[in-house]
Amino acid sequence: MLAAILIALFAYVAITSGSGTKPTASVSQQFGCSNPEMTTQTHFHTHLAIYVGGGPTTGQPDPLQSGIGQNVQGATGFCWLHTHQVTGNADSIIHIEAPTSRASQGFTVGDFVKVWKLSNPAASLSPGAGQKEVVYVNGKLYNGSVSSIPLKSLEDIEVEILAPDQQPEPPPAYQWPSGFGA
Repeated sequence: MLAAILIALFAYVAITSGSGTKPTASVSQQFGCSNPEMTTQTHFHTHLAIYVGGGPTTGQPDPLQSGIGQNVQGATGFCWLHTHQVTGNADSIIHIEAPTSRASQGFTVGDFVKVWKLSNPAASLSPGAGQKEVVYVNGKLYNGSVSSIPLKSLEDIEVEILAPDQQPEPPPAYQWPSGFGA
């Protein structure tokens, strides 16, 4: 009798412990992080400016890092979402270079942050304690989560991290550098 109970218990555990979900791919696999650059069918750019303590004229620029999504986790190549040389917020440009089949599913700012965390685990667009976040997309106030903003061609996204008493500063129209299709 005890043997039958143990067998039934082991069978129950074996059946119910399988979650039925497929293993998830790593971030570097999800975003093609071992591909050579420019071998894809879709290539576009999104500008992402970050300011702390104000907006474009009053805040401290916090530009993206150069080389996000390049040569990550020991792989040589580029993630589908990456940056090149960044010297300031004016050239904090995300390069989206992905197979059309994947690009058609869309990428978000949250996806980019996942890639950014591969080389900088502390990367975040979230406000700290006692701060608030104000986001503009193409100069218009955005009321959703910054992570859910779709990355689109020639889109301008601005994130302002402010103290509770600070007022947001709507950004001027972004001037795309030559060569980016603007």
